[in-house]
Amino acid sequence: GSVEDAETKVNEMFARRELLMGFGHRLYKLGDPRSPIIKRWSKKLSEQPFGDPKLYAISEHVEKMVASQKNMYPNLDFYSASAYHQCGIPTSFFTPLFVIARTAGWAAHVIAGFWGV
Repeated sequence: GSVEDAETKVNEMFARRELLMGFGHRLYKLGDPRSPIIKRWSKKLSEQPFGDPKLYAISEHVEKMVASQKNMYPNLDFYSASAYHQCGIPTSFFTPLFVIARTAGWAAHVIAGFWGV
């Protein structure tokens, strides 16, 4: 893929009013404060011999495009996906990794609700 391919795909998704995964957050309307951290790691990984600078450039272009056209900002998952990819993690593992990362927080909410903590 290329920046141009990504731009075409995102514009097509906008035209079909499809949900663009990796953008927006229920609480963080002006941007997820965790996103810049994983974005920096994605960039660092892209600069390594095993990295994919083209993937990082595409991600950054899509981020700017969505911010300017839809006023939406990447959540933690957006740059996590490119970081995972650059670490050699198969795409089919991304969703399970996203879920595993959230399990402790979900459990804390259940416990707090159950015991009123």
